[in-house]
Amino acid sequence: MNLELLEPRGPAADPSTGSTGSGTPGAPAALDITVTDDTGDAGELHAEAGTGTSGTGTISGCDAVDVRIRNAQKRDNAGDSRSALRLMQAVLGCPQGQSVMRYIMAGRYACRARDHRAASEYHKQVPVELQEEIERACLKVGINLLDH
Repeated sequence: MNLELLEPRGPAADPSTGSTGSGTPGAPAALDITVTDDTGDAGELHAEAGTGTSGTGTISGCDAVDVRIRNAQKRDNAGDSRSALRLMQAVLGCPQGQSVMRYIMAGRYACRARDHRAASEYHKQVPVELQEEIERACLKVGINLLDH
């Protein structure tokens, strides 16, 4: 995980006033931090310097579910379905990342990445009435999920 520290923000961070950013002279400055994990996903985090905690909790891969989903969509649109699938697999590994729509997305990416095993797994996770979405994506690349 890489952290990029940005400048203290807001008018209270003006060094000419003797303030360090919190609005209280001598108090720690508020910082905005960009977090990049090993998949290249970036997320924003707001922290109060010197407190050891952030305004949004601890930094983990599961804190950036929405960022990963957007990046998966971008990578798939750019033709990199394998990377999109890896991102969705990370999302589905998070408690808040599990939903029928996300399993459908992962299934489509698995098909486009020609990963029959993963496509089949995600296909099974989706209610029968919604499985057609994954089946169609797989058929486009020559994978028939209905063959047993």
